[in-house]
Amino acid sequence: MTHVEDTYAEAFRSLYAEVLVTARNHKWLEHAANAATGHASSTIMCDCEAGVDRYLNEDETPDGRPGVVLQFMCRGFARTACRHWRSRCWRGSVKTC
Repeated sequence: MTHVEDTYAEAFRSLYAEVLVTARNHKWLEHAANAATGHASSTIMCDCEAGVDRYLNEDETPDGRPGVVLQFMCRGFARTACRHWRSRCWRGSVKTC
């Protein structure tokens, strides 16, 4: 048995988002998750890193459908870009974006 000491951490000036996606069934949920995160795999070689955080059952989502929580991290934004996105998208509701 090997003990792994979790000491790894990254520090980038970045914007982070967590998005809940629901779909009619698991087939369409998987298509949506793959389409949203499929090309965003590394902060080193692309503008956005994305991935599946967790899957949710029907009883865990607001509309009673299967769901997936996606996470996105975009790095390299200047301070003005960060202020711009915060003012447009984070006014207390994602629907304002």
